[in-house]
Amino acid sequence: ILLKQQGYTSVAIHGDEKEFWNRDRAFKSLGFDKYISEEQFQFNETEGMGILDEDMFDQSIIEIEKLKEPFNFFAITITSHMPFNLSENLRTLDLEGDENTVGYLQSIHYTDKVFGEFYNNLKEKGRITIRRYLL
Repeated sequence: ILLKQQGYTSVAIHGDEKEFWNRDRAFKSLGFDKYISEEQFQFNETEGMGILDEDMFDQSIIEIEKLKEPFNFFAITITSHMPFNLSENLRTLDLEGDENTVGYLQSIHYTDKVFGEFYNNLKEKGRITIRRYLL
């Protein structure tokens, strides 16, 4: 709501079902102008609890390109969520240990990697703007 008063459009995106935890209603009540859920994704390979973070970030690029400045874009990743059972082809670290710890580290590593690619993509397109306000 404070961002709206500053002229921002606020968008939330999450690679899960829109009704889960009532997100379709919750984001609107929090002042978001738009909520994008997995049902609206062009890219929708799933892993574990929902859409792969890579696909969520690819969809985010599409959505961000539609927005005019200023905007607030809130993205929730899901691949690094419990139960940390990433497919073997996405596990890139050579680790030993109990599956919970190894699965967690593999998932976080994957999410960190694809977030870095997402950030660099936005930076190349000139879509990274960070503003800080004291409230």
